[in-house]
Amino acid sequence: MLEIANEDIRKGVPMSKAIRDMGMFPPMVDSMIKIGEESGDLDGILNKSADFYDEEVEVSLQKMTTMLEPIMTVFMAIIIGFIVISMAMPMFDMVNTIQI
Repeated sequence: MLEIANEDIRKGVPMSKAIRDMGMFPPMVDSMIKIGEESGDLDGILNKSADFYDEEVEVSLQKMTTMLEPIMTVFMAIIIGFIVISMAMPMFDMVNTIQI
């Protein structure tokens, strides 16, 4: 896919059209590249787009870890509960054996 876009760009097709035809990137990237080509500040626009997507990934990761915290807490409680029960059961059995 990228090879086709690379060939199109070498043939003189605008980068925004080559990227749009690939269909791999979100439509906002196509628009930002087109704006950068028209304004002559493609590297600045691409840096701004990269910053935007970096922040979006950071927010998504934060949401995911926030959702995972309760699941991890329950999982750890089950493991610790199993360990406590497995240590307490022999002691209770020993106490019952001594009382008989």
